[in-house]
Amino acid sequence: MCNPGWNVADLSQARRSGLDYIRHAGLLVWTYGKDELLIDRMRPFIASGELRGKKGIIVTPSAEGDSCCGPQIEMFKMSFAYLGMIFAGSILVKAYERGEIKNNPAALSKAYDLGKTIHA
Repeated sequence: MCNPGWNVADLSQARRSGLDYIRHAGLLVWTYGKDELLIDRMRPFIASGELRGKKGIIVTPSAEGDSCCGPQIEMFKMSFAYLGMIFAGSILVKAYERGEIKNNPAALSKAYDLGKTIHA
């Protein structure tokens, strides 16, 4: 995950250390500061190609549910494609309050299954 304190050198070092996935998790708010920060910090990798072939995952809770997340997912799919990355999946859940996801067994199962595929 892109830590707000990271810079391009940190991401580049993480990449060389065997980083295979970049996970973005953020609320559905247009445009969310972390979204902008992540995309901005990925910009130098366009020229270097260091993220080519890596996989990206999107995790987004939304009070309205997954039906309103389409534009955000498309934005990241396009960004990943531009960087030569592979979109590995998403977890879009209806949630508003902290901890609310614990009451959603379907979403937890999907997260678990996605986790198994990326660590296989």
